[in-house]
Amino acid sequence: LPSFYEQTKVIGNNAIVYAKIFVDKIPFPGSCVIDVDIFEYEIELIK
Repeated sequence: LPSFYEQTKVIGNNAIVYAKIFVDKIPFPGSCVIDVDIFEYEIELIK
């Protein structure tokens, strides 16, 4: 599940969302790697 590391900002008609996503990867049986992606994305608000 994503978690947010900064509050969403609304600038004009756009919202900027800051999200952190944890992904469990299993490269081979018996091992587990947790990969963390941190990114921001901008979306246009629908009126």
